[in-house]
Amino acid sequence: IVCLIAAVMYMTSKTDEDRTFYDWMGFIGNLIGLVTFMLLAFPGYLYGYEIYQYDASLGIYMMSDRLSMFYEMQGILIGLMYLAGNYYIWLSMKRITGAERFAPLIRAGFVLILICNAIWMTPRHFFATMILDPGALPEGVDPDKYITQMELPSHLGFMALMPIKNIAAGLSIAVVLMSYILYRISIRRGTIRWGEIDPAAQYSLIFLAFAAIWTMGLMGAVRSLGRKHFHIYILMKDMTPDAYTPTLAWSSLLVTLISLIFFLMIGFCIWIGLGLGRTKELKARIEGGDL
Repeated sequence: IVCLIAAVMYMTSKTDEDRTFYDWMGFIGNLIGLVTFMLLAFPGYLYGYEIYQYDASLGIYMMSDRLSMFYEMQGILIGLMYLAGNYYIWLSMKRITGAERFAPLIRAGFVLILICNAIWMTPRHFFATMILDPGALPEGVDPDKYITQMELPSHLGFMALMPIKNIAAGLSIAVVLMSYILYRISIRRGTIRWGEIDPAAQYSLIFLAFAAIWTMGLMGAVRSLGRKHFHIYILMKDMTPDAYTPTLAWSSLLVTLISLIFFLMIGFCIWIGLGLGRTKELKARIEGGDL
């Protein structure tokens, strides 16, 4: 949210002083977002571990069956956010004297994140469920044979396993951390020209804000849908007609609508705050005799 506010205000600023301030604000917002986002992976892994310890079939339902495409979407978005964060750092370093020597490393990190994201997104099966619905296949087609044909080839099967995906996720985090360390070294050894960042950097900040909120909404749906047809898993069944798992398309549309409403509310609060700030400034100038 800090990134979003800073980006919008930077692009609408009329003075160099305002652009300087909102450029710095975007830098701080990106730092907050990336650091907390990298830490978010650890409770996520703990959450998954606890689910498998409680009921392994529930973990499979979430990550390899009905909700697996939700995790595919999560992987795409997280990878894009790492890429956008790295892109922002790269554009930021262009306005620092002496930072040119680090540019090849940042670009190499960008490529590495792209490869890691491709690994994280690679599924074992190229369909959304391990148990096919009745009528999903043409008559006469053997389901077991079909599933085998739709799997990754045996020599690439390791790409769908968690060890290689964990390595890819860890490398992505390490690359972003390395980019930020190089960024800090550049600032310490050079001179940063606040307010002169490439305008494209502001679009990456806006994307980071929307993608982060949207991803949290999508994974909130996963945590809710993981209960399947229970109010309380195993203990209290949900016997209503609405006890079903919606499609990724339907869930995505709903999450998008909620995200847009959230950002409209945030925008309204910012507009009110800026209006009050200008009113107080004008009043102070009048009382001080400046007007």
